[in-house]
Amino acid sequence: MKEAQIEQMIAQKQKILEKCELEKISLPNMSDPTDTGTSTPGPVWDKIKAEIKLKIYSLVSEIERTSPNLKALDQYEAMLEKERSVTEEFEAV
Repeated sequence: MKEAQIEQMIAQKQKILEKCELEKISLPNMSDPTDTGTSTPGPVWDKIKAEIKLKIYSLVSEIERTSPNLKALDQYEAMLEKERSVTEEFEAV
């Protein structure tokens, strides 16, 4: 049962790696947390997580700054209607 889950996770990892390679996304190289070596990946992951959060906040704020004025179309249509009205009055006079 666990072997099947491990194989499934390895296949999933491979798909992610292939997608990242296609999209030219570089992934950090880190030691395997299951290794019995002395290095622990915890602080590295914390740093990466913090960098990702900062990037997300930066992108969200950029999106908010550049979001379109959703009322602009309504304002434009109101101005067109006003122009039609004024033009009709002018032609009547």
